[in-house]
Amino acid sequence: MTTVDTLLKSTETLQITPLSSPSDSAHQSPLGNTELADLQALVREKDARIEKLMEENQYIYTQIELLEERMASEIKRSDAMIEQMQTASEASSKRAQAIIMHLSQQVERQMEQIEILQESQGFSGTIRQTVKQLKSSILRKPLPAGSKIGYEA
Repeated sequence: MTTVDTLLKSTETLQITPLSSPSDSAHQSPLGNTELADLQALVREKDARIEKLMEENQYIYTQIELLEERMASEIKRSDAMIEQMQTASEASSKRAQAIIMHLSQQVERQMEQIEILQESQGFSGTIRQTVKQLKSSILRKPLPAGSKIGYEA
């Protein structure tokens, strides 16, 4: 704005200040007035360009401010989304750990049951073996005298 004010003041100075002094009025040609008019027109043209550039700069500045606001808003939104995702991830991780612990406990119980079954199968095998041994030892022993086996006719 200062540059425009300076240029406007210089334009006013050009309009007020004559190019030649009053003593040179006899030597002033119509060409001098034309040069003054051309310079004034040039200054007005430059002023118009400067004003247009200032308007464009103001528009660009406004757009930059809007973009900065949008970026700040997007950053806040993405930060909130990241925080939500982290919270969900932590909750999911906790659920996964709970499931793993539960499954681990189930596996331990099943292993205990398998061990019990294996032990009981081992006992039944031992019992069968003992029964077989008893049968064979009984069959090998002679019967005491006078004992009757079987039916009487």
